[in-house]
Amino acid sequence: MRNMIGLIDFDGTVVYHIPEGVCPIDTGAEKVLKKLVEKGHKLVIWTCRNKSKTNPFNYINGEPKVPDSLDEALNWYKERDIPLYAVNSVPGGEKYVGDSTKPLCDFVIDDLNVGTPLKVDVVPCHNYDGTTSLVRAHCVDWEKMETLLKERGIL
Repeated sequence: MRNMIGLIDFDGTVVYHIPEGVCPIDTGAEKVLKKLVEKGHKLVIWTCRNKSKTNPFNYINGEPKVPDSLDEALNWYKERDIPLYAVNSVPGGEKYVGDSTKPLCDFVIDDLNVGTPLKVDVVPCHNYDGTTSLVRAHCVDWEKMETLLKERGIL
């Protein structure tokens, strides 16, 4: 099988979707993403997180957040030694599809895709104000996603 390019969303996909903080719970994404890389596939983080000064997720109580929202996501991959092929773009894609905003890739894993298996749990949230609270949040069900990837010959 040829190596593929996969676009991987972050919030609600790799980590639980927590609007005002970070959830430390392992979703199972790390294991599956490492298997994808071991198979030779290239991962692109495809997220609304960015370094824009207009991105509200880059601020806490009106003050710039450090690290910014994109660096939080990139650090997640770095801390787990999962290499990324690119960030919010697919290198060389413009050669094939011109200036289209639809990325050139082989598969997409995103909690917003119709049919993506999700799980919902009550999880701890480390709020940006230093407190911790329990919240109801969702993410991709990585055990089921791994099965789907195997069924489609990707894993």
